[in-house]
Amino acid sequence: MTKTIKEMQRVVKKGGIIIRIGAFKIDDFTILFPEYNQKRINLINNSFRNFGFIIEPHIVNIEFNSVIEAKQILSRITGSRPEEINKTKFEHTVSLCFYFKK
Repeated sequence: MTKTIKEMQRVVKKGGIIIRIGAFKIDDFTILFPEYNQKRINLINNSFRNFGFIIEPHIVNIEFNSVIEAKQILSRITGSRPEEINKTKFEHTVSLCFYFKK
């Protein structure tokens, strides 16, 4: 992780910006991922903070036309079982990480 962040900072031009979007916390959407690990997400976000990134949570609403559509799409994306998906709208908090190179 450290090598990746350092390389991102190295290649961005003066006056440039890096924006990274990732998970922020357990929510309606991330709960569907069997492998979701909040400690790992916290470590990743803290690594970015330690390198001078500003992190802001941002809520994204994910909505499907039907529960059947949600089951079909989200079970493939998340690896969850279709029977675990029983609604059409999911609130997901993402981590927006910003870095400005002066």
